[in-house]
Amino acid sequence: FVVYSTRPDNNNNDIGNDTNAIAHDFVQYNTAFDDSDLIPAALPAGNGFIYSVQPELAGVAVTVNDQSINYGQAIDLSDFSLSGSLGYEVGGISIDAAEFELASASAFGASDVNLMLDSSIGSSGAGFVVAGIYADGIKAVLNPASTFVGQGLALSGSGDLTVNKIDINVTVAAASKVYDATTAATLTIAGDDRLTGDTLSIDPGTSMFANKDVATGVSISVVGASLAGSDAGNYNLVVGNPGSLTADITPASLMIN
Repeated sequence: FVVYSTRPDNNNNDIGNDTNAIAHDFVQYNTAFDDSDLIPAALPAGNGFIYSVQPELAGVAVTVNDQSINYGQAIDLSDFSLSGSLGYEVGGISIDAAEFELASASAFGASDVNLMLDSSIGSSGAGFVVAGIYADGIKAVLNPASTFVGQGLALSGSGDLTVNKIDINVTVAAASKVYDATTAATLTIAGDDRLTGDTLSIDPGTSMFANKDVATGVSISVVGASLAGSDAGNYNLVVGNPGSLTADITPASLMIN
């Protein structure tokens, strides 16, 4: 059987802690009577009571703390606190949890809460939260393993998340050249310390010898180095050895006819 009613405490035969209660297998709330679908397929198996009211957990507040981390660090999904006097209500009026066959509100605790990221927050190729500032980016939700699941209980509470860019240290190598009457130099990327899995391309920029004359160990300056790629926004580019870059300019061959 399936019995539709507004709320348990309106029934003549109370289902909660009553020796005369009708034996049943399930209770479901927040479901309106529908004479075109008297026994919905989504109902649990067996006999049960369906009520139109929606009990709500009242008096509990979840405070989710703001977090600021560096790109590549893990978010603390336990950084929240609970406060308030726990109880249930319907329409703003307190009700008896046992009569409504609800888990004891006094048993509600930190293990009943999960923190999750807002669905709009993306992840990088390395699998970390993308650098940025996310208002209300961390949200409190009911733990799927909680005994309060299925009772229509909702939690509110959110905190801001800031993910800071980190430095990517790039090492460049300079190539020696044959004298060509210019200061143009050629650089190649020797290595970097990106997080594994991130997609980046590095442009070493424009490089110039300090002068165009033949010499050994001529200093080279670098300007305009840049990052590109889908994960470039997570990094600050740092060229690790610009002050120590040198290369040789060797004499050009002179042909005399």
